[in-house]
Amino acid sequence: MKLDINFHKKDICIWIGGLILISLVITAGSIPFMDLLPPGESSKEVLVSPSREHILGTNDVGQDIFSRLLYGLRVSIFTSLSVGLAATLIAGFLGSMAALTGGAFDRFILRLCDVFLALPEFIICLLIASYIRPNVITLILIISLLNWQGPLKVIRSQVVICKENLSVYTARTFGANKIHILRKHIIPEILPLLISTFIRNARVAVFMEASLSYLGLVDPKTISWGKIMGNAMAFTYLDVWKWWLLPVGVVLSLFLLSLSYIGYYMENKRNVYLEEIES
Repeated sequence: MKLDINFHKKDICIWIGGLILISLVITAGSIPFMDLLPPGESSKEVLVSPSREHILGTNDVGQDIFSRLLYGLRVSIFTSLSVGLAATLIAGFLGSMAALTGGAFDRFILRLCDVFLALPEFIICLLIASYIRPNVITLILIISLLNWQGPLKVIRSQVVICKENLSVYTARTFGANKIHILRKHIIPEILPLLISTFIRNARVAVFMEASLSYLGLVDPKTISWGKIMGNAMAFTYLDVWKWWLLPVGVVLSLFLLSLSYIGYYMENKRNVYLEEIES
C-alpha cells in the first residue's frame, strides 16, 4: 500500500510540474498575439497603479510592467532551456566518452572536473558578468560552461555500469565504434539521468540569470525578471513597488516549482532504474 501511495505522489509531481511549465510556455508563445505595449516603449503615464490600460501599472519611465513581465518570461524560458540543453550535452558527451575510453583521457576529464568544481561558479559568473555585461546569448554560454562538471561525474559513473551490459560487450566485440555504442546502447539506458540533469541545469540557469539581472550585471537592453525586481526595490517608498515585485516573484516561483517537480519525478525514475540493475 505504501508503494502505491508513493507512486501516486510521483505522478502528481509530474502532472503539476508539467501543467505549470506548459502553461508558461504557451503564455510566452502567445505574446505576439496579445495587445501589449512593447516592453521598451514608454507611455505618458509614470509610476501609476494597476488599471485597465496597465494591468500591473508602469515603472518610473512609463514602461508597462505586465508587458515586461511576459517578455521576461520568454527570456527566462529561452535561457533556462538553452543552458539546460548545452550543459547536459557537454556533461553527457564528455562523461560518456571518458567512461567508454578510459585510460589517460578518463583521468584527464576527471582532473579537469575537479579543477572546475573547486571554483565558486556563481562568483566566477558574477565577475565575468560585471566585466562584459553579457547579453542573453553570452550569458547562456557563460552559465553553460560553468555547470557541466558535477553532472559529468554522475553520468560517467552510470556509463561505467552500462558498458558492462551484454549488449554493449557484444557491440564492441563486433567492432562497433564508440559513437554507435553511445547512440544505440548507452543513451537509451541513461536517458532518465540526462533528463534530470537537464532539469537541474535549467533550474540553475533561471536562478543565476535572475540574480545577475537583479544586480544590474547584464545588458541593459535585456528584459528580465531580475531587473524588474531590482527596479522595484528602488521604489519601496511608493505604493506601486509591490505591483512590480510580487507578480514577478510569483511567476518566477512557479517556474522554479515546475522544474523542481519534474526533476523530482525524473530522479525517482532514475533511482528505480538503478535498483533494477542492482537486483
